[in-house]
Amino acid sequence: MPRPGTAYDGPRLKQIDGLRALAALVVVAYHYTTRFEQRFMHVSPLGISVPWGYFGVNLFFAISGFVICMTLDRCRTPQDFIVSRFARLYPTFWVAVAVTWLTIQLHTMPGYAISLKAAIANLSMVHAFFGIPDVDGVYWSLQVELLFYIWMLAIWSLGLLRHTLGVGFVWAGLAVAWGVGHYLLGMTMPDAMSRFMLLEYIPWFVMGMTIYVGLRGEGRWRVPHVALLALCIIAVGLRGESEYMLAALATISLVLLASRGSLVWLASRPFVFCGAISYPLYLIHEKIGWAVLLQIEPLLPSVWLSIALAVSCSIAIATALHYFVEDPSRKALRGLYARHKSGPVQVRCDVPWFPRWSVAACAVLAVLVAGNVATSPVNAPAVAASPGDVSALLRIPATATTTRIPCGPAQGRAMRLILVLGQSNAASQVSPGATGTLKVYRDGQCWRVSGPVPGMQSGGLSVWSRVAELAAGSTGRYDLVFAPLAMEGAHISDWTGKGTLNRMLRHELLDLHRAAGLGLPVAAVVWQEEEADALSGTDAEQYRNELLALRRLIDGYGVTAPVLLGKSTGSCLAPASAPLHRAIDAAMRAGERLRPGADTDSLGDSYRDSGHCHFNARGRNAAARRWWAALEPALGTA
Repeated sequence: MPRPGTAYDGPRLKQIDGLRALAALVVVAYHYTTRFEQRFMHVSPLGISVPWGYFGVNLFFAISGFVICMTLDRCRTPQDFIVSRFARLYPTFWVAVAVTWLTIQLHTMPGYAISLKAAIANLSMVHAFFGIPDVDGVYWSLQVELLFYIWMLAIWSLGLLRHTLGVGFVWAGLAVAWGVGHYLLGMTMPDAMSRFMLLEYIPWFVMGMTIYVGLRGEGRWRVPHVALLALCIIAVGLRGESEYMLAALATISLVLLASRGSLVWLASRPFVFCGAISYPLYLIHEKIGWAVLLQIEPLLPSVWLSIALAVSCSIAIATALHYFVEDPSRKALRGLYARHKSGPVQVRCDVPWFPRWSVAACAVLAVLVAGNVATSPVNAPAVAASPGDVSALLRIPATATTTRIPCGPAQGRAMRLILVLGQSNAASQVSPGATGTLKVYRDGQCWRVSGPVPGMQSGGLSVWSRVAELAAGSTGRYDLVFAPLAMEGAHISDWTGKGTLNRMLRHELLDLHRAAGLGLPVAAVVWQEEEADALSGTDAEQYRNELLALRRLIDGYGVTAPVLLGKSTGSCLAPASAPLHRAIDAAMRAGERLRPGADTDSLGDSYRDSGHCHFNARGRNAAARRWWAALEPALGTA
């Protein structure tokens, strides 16, 4: 074993590199199977996924705790440490940010649009502390790592790493106290405090630090080492989730065995190679891999073949970054530093010889805390609408021209009640505006309305009045009356979650349940609402689950009519969302009485107004015909 006070070295370090490869590969597997399925949905079921793969990041944290202690043992000055970490992290990160941002620009990924200004801010690696979004979702962990480095620089400069176990006990103890308050007692701590003290993630770093200290001297493990690891496990276990406890035990075992040279397979060439490219692979695999999968999955016969190609593409790019950016830049920066630094400093950095560096590290932390506090959104309490407010939103506008009509068959045609839910296209925003009337049910009465329609932000006449004309004219069998609820820019969670739209829907469903007692049950529910979710990048799995929740909500009020799921995901020059299409199809397979509605995504620019968002007269007729084709079978069984 290494002598006391010297850095841990030897061939066993290859196994630590191999462990980096293992961590990177399980994160890649998680993002290409589980997370991609949640976010976009694969074109066909995988059958196998890696839902625990995100623990690869926690393994990275433990490895960092081990390696940073080893790095500090090798450094003679704080400048050595700063240059070492800068050369390791930043040049590769800068190129990865540029490559990923260009990929997102070339391959439209809804919900991930990042401005050039934000992308440039990402180059600092501390952008998220100032409220600037990440170019790639994996960057959050780099900011955690960076905070850990700053803290370690401050602690080391004060000479406190002579008592590494003591530092670990304090840090892990704070994490336990935070966990008890947060998870068990429901107490809250200012986000800036818990975030910048790393209280959620520090147990993982301390695991690696403890293992390094245990191996650094004569390799003798004593009660304090075991007690500190146990404290880390307790801190992690306070979440109350068994998988975190298992992950903590697995992480400790892997790092301990690899550092002792007991996992020979980690030193094999494939793992050592993947360990060498693990940093660029981690940086570029998510968004770039997703872009590849979105492009090739519909073209290939196997989803697993698509995943294999995405992995190969990510490894190829990571290899290029390693050999042409990471390795050369690291050598160049360290060589430049070696040539220009002052004469050798003989005093070791494990004594309190560099307090100014601790002050500088704390100053950096203070700036980041201030930026985080200044840019954090203020969560003002939502103002709940009273039942009277909801009723007002649904009331027939005073400016509308109305005529009360009987809620029953007219001229030998069967009256059918249709609940319409959706956004602006469901609200019949058509250019130029159409004229005519629409039969509307509201509060136990039926009305013929021209002008503003209750529950809609526009005239509401166009598409649905044309559908009514088709129902009356093509077969003469049906007289349609609508209960419309359509609001521009709404997300599906606005309907199923807490808020005004949900209260409006519940109020309407209660009213429609009473309508059934009047002999006018709901014959069909029309759902044309995906544009906002597509533009904001709502996860496909979440969208499917929300559709199933919507079905359950409607059932809960005794409205058991089929829900016709339209495909209306593209608007305002945004392409149709294939992931949300797959989510809709998956919901229809999983849920009862969810049926295909009109696909209006295939109605291109010639069917849209000058803003490319809403239908023109031609689009109105085409959309109406498609909705009538979907509705007619449902009406026949009502």
